[in-house]
Amino acid sequence: MICQLANLNQSLFAQTDGSLDNTFGSGGKVITPVRTHDAVANSVAIQSDGKIVTAGWNYDGIYDNFILVRYNTDGTLDNSFGTGGIVITDLSSPTEAYSLVIQNDGKIIIAGSDELSASFDFIVVRYNTDGTLDNSFGTAGVTTIDINGHEDRAFSLALQGKKIVAAGESSNGSNFDFALVRLDSNGVLDNTFGTAGKVITSISSSDDKANSILIQPNGSIVVAGSSWNGSNYDFTVVRYTANGALDNSFGTNGIAITDIANSDNFAYSVALQNDGKIVITGNSGASNGDFVTVRYNTNGTPDNNFGTGGKVITDFNGTNDEPYAVAIQADGKIVVAGFTLIASSNLDFALARLNTDGTPDNTFGTGGKVTTAIGTANDWATSMAIQSDGKIVVAGYVDDGAGTDDVAVVRYFINPLGINDMNGQSDKISLYPNPANNLITVSIPSIAKDDFISIFNMQGELIQQQPLLNTTSEINISNLASGMYVIKATNPGTNFVKCFVKE
Repeated sequence: MICQLANLNQSLFAQTDGSLDNTFGSGGKVITPVRTHDAVANSVAIQSDGKIVTAGWNYDGIYDNFILVRYNTDGTLDNSFGTGGIVITDLSSPTEAYSLVIQNDGKIIIAGSDELSASFDFIVVRYNTDGTLDNSFGTAGVTTIDINGHEDRAFSLALQGKKIVAAGESSNGSNFDFALVRLDSNGVLDNTFGTAGKVITSISSSDDKANSILIQPNGSIVVAGSSWNGSNYDFTVVRYTANGALDNSFGTNGIAITDIANSDNFAYSVALQNDGKIVITGNSGASNGDFVTVRYNTNGTPDNNFGTGGKVITDFNGTNDEPYAVAIQADGKIVVAGFTLIASSNLDFALARLNTDGTPDNTFGTGGKVTTAIGTANDWATSMAIQSDGKIVVAGYVDDGAGTDDVAVVRYFINPLGINDMNGQSDKISLYPNPANNLITVSIPSIAKDDFISIFNMQGELIQQQPLLNTTSEINISNLASGMYVIKATNPGTNFVKCFVKE
């Protein structure tokens, strides 16, 4: 068997990063009406089997209900889930889901707001893998939390081991504060967290709103949102210890505040890099509005190696741009998703990809940007997830042209093995033995932080990936089928690419 890079399926390279994935839905797009009223997807997640789940709400003619929609990997509705792939949860009161996570056992958790009482409360609901309510959680699958006797909404959700942490806003009677709750695996408030399972953080004398949460590997909790500075709203990041105390090693007493352009700045999404740096995205709040991405060092100071003073502003069309999601690719590149106003007419899905230093990634779409019209009217992208093969899934909702909103999911093609890699420095990478059976040793001249090794089949599909920790690394390939593969070692500014045979 002769192993040559020329054996790769060259037709793959006709698609560029950011192009629509034609193996998904109709030309990369799926639109799902739910009943005959508005349906919105606010969050998306990928199961371990590759199925895609969205969460949001659907109006039933009286009030909003929770909805989940699950898709197969090709974008068809998964008929093994709920009714025809759709689950509607009617709690006999207005409910809206804003965030979704999937446990390791496949159970699905959503968080949002519920008006069971006189005002809205946090609500967390857990479902079994088939979409039925999980009766081992809360009361018949449902936990509601009144934070402070006033109006509360949960906007984001994260798993902290077996614990569940939800973040959002809570009214103190005059304005809103950051609010967090932690539940145990059964949906009961965890009394070891904050005060009786709740944490309230007042940052300013006016409204403070937490929109996105993540858990660091050490259990620390990072929450991003906005706070009032007396004149306008600023990006605000708060870090808590694992048990809900403000982390004084971060920012000023646990809080980092960034004013973008002396105007309202709202942070909507937060992501964590492998090196511990924190990336948030939101709107600049200027007259037309732009995507704004900010990166912080691990101590909460702006990362001056990113953009200008840690900030990057991305303008799509000189009109209104709203980003609602940020994610980090395996190679460290940053993807931001939201929507943009096209020609002062309709809103379309919009994505931008940045290199690790914040410059636009010109290998993505046009000049690092992609816009996608889903329907014939307005399209709103609200959430994003990256599949294990690198493809980007964006969810939201679209106006069907008749005034009703439908759930929308779009998948974008990402080719982690680009045509330029075929000209990579194959003479600088050493593989042995080749052919190999269970283990293969890879050697390259040097490594830097966040380098990694990827293995692709002859169709250019990503099969395996792991960090590159030393100039010489041993790779376990025992799980690969016999055949030819390409191995790529990614090094800043250089890709080392070589072919090998698995016996």
